[in-house]
Amino acid sequence: MERYAHGGDIYRGSPVELDFSVNLNPYGMPEAVKDAVREGLDAFATYPDPECTALRAALSERHAVPAAHILCGNGADDLIYRLCFAARPKRALVCAPSFSEYENAVLASGGEVSYHLLREQEDFELTDRILDDLAGIDLIFLCSPNNPTGKLIDPALIARIVATGVRLLLDECFLAFTRGSSAAGLLERYKNLVILGAFTKTYAMAGLRLGYAMTADTPLIAEMKRIAPCWSVSGPAQAAGLRATECTGVREELLRLLEAERPRVKRALEAFGFRVWRSDCGFLLFTAPADLGQKLRARGIAIRDCSNYPGLGVGFWRIGLKLPEQNDRLLRTIEEVI
Repeated sequence: MERYAHGGDIYRGSPVELDFSVNLNPYGMPEAVKDAVREGLDAFATYPDPECTALRAALSERHAVPAAHILCGNGADDLIYRLCFAARPKRALVCAPSFSEYENAVLASGGEVSYHLLREQEDFELTDRILDDLAGIDLIFLCSPNNPTGKLIDPALIARIVATGVRLLLDECFLAFTRGSSAAGLLERYKNLVILGAFTKTYAMAGLRLGYAMTADTPLIAEMKRIAPCWSVSGPAQAAGLRATECTGVREELLRLLEAERPRVKRALEAFGFRVWRSDCGFLLFTAPADLGQKLRARGIAIRDCSNYPGLGVGFWRIGLKLPEQNDRLLRTIEEVI
């Protein structure tokens, strides 16, 4: 079996013209960020700053978190693995369905994984049932909004979970695709809280690989730094990230698009007879015929097969919303193939 189990696998099989299997800003990388990479070409002949000093300072100002409590990495998944190898959890709790790299990182570091099953009859919402599953758990992974369901977690529930004292990694990588607020205000009070962020989604920088973790547990940050290669964040990634922190209006522009397209596309999918779950985010989870992905791929369109998510199964699909004309092409093609 192949190790790769995510969206964006466009390098094998039929050519892909429109990739709905990923969840990125449909407007693409901001021009200012592209300019930062171009302008820095001569500087990239030297080693990058291993401390990401300027980038951490900018993130500190953005999140009102001390720079000493921020660690940058080669994408969010890099930091997930670093956390697991630094903390060495014996037992971790992962929601099902949710992002598979949480479980993979725990297993790679020698730990065991337990599932908290999100119920279809509860609309895949995280509820306070999770509090009953915390006994004997060293590390909890939560994603808000969750991937692939698109559901935000109630901030009051997050506060209750972190107040138990169990270490919590809260993945906020898709937060800018919602009207939700960060839990960063809890960091100084709870050293067991680690918040994960990334430039990948909001600024369409997936190929540059840039993420960051925030926690007041400075010994944990030191250990996560110690076990990683010295230059884990490249010069181009640092330059792009620094310029991205200066880009204003990106989130509001994105939200205006999603708040118009999300209900429109949801209604269209439901008109085909598909069940579509409510989402707070830029992607939609739905059920459709098991061969839908194959038929669309033959016509140059990729969507995310969610059958490999624990808690889901064959016939579950996810799409990341794009620009209106691209969404229209997807809908027309679905109508043709069904």
